[in-house]
Amino acid sequence: MKLKVFIAVAFSLILFNVSQAQKVRLITITFKYKFIHEGEGKDINTRLKVYLDDAVKGVSLAKIESEENHVTIEIPTGNHKIRAVIESEFEGVWEEHTLLNEYSIDCVYLHEENFTKNTRVEITFDLEKGTIVKNVQTKNTSFNSPF
Repeated sequence: MKLKVFIAVAFSLILFNVSQAQKVRLITITFKYKFIHEGEGKDINTRLKVYLDDAVKGVSLAKIESEENHVTIEIPTGNHKIRAVIESEFEGVWEEHTLLNEYSIDCVYLHEENFTKNTRVEITFDLEKGTIVKNVQTKNTSFNSPF
């Protein structure tokens, strides 16, 4: 009798764990960014580093500021904190493009939510106006193209 109860409980736990595992799925988040500046500043190398819950999840390829760039990451559904920050190459060293590092604006995107859908985030860093413009789109299915 005890063996039958043990087997029934074990089987129930296995089914519960399988059903919970099926609820967690991966979604994609694609970040596209560009800069606006018309001054005489340098056209320096930049990249976007994306943190998921304080751990590096992805880094874009390096491109000069005048070229648009993007990076795509996969994350499990659920509540997460995203921090995406532009890094600029200065004298061969990558550093965050922030006021603390003597850049004109903080090129940082912060967001926290319960992620359930594929997401595209378009960010424009206007270095002249000192503004950041964000456009976020979500979709249950994958996007036909990143942008």
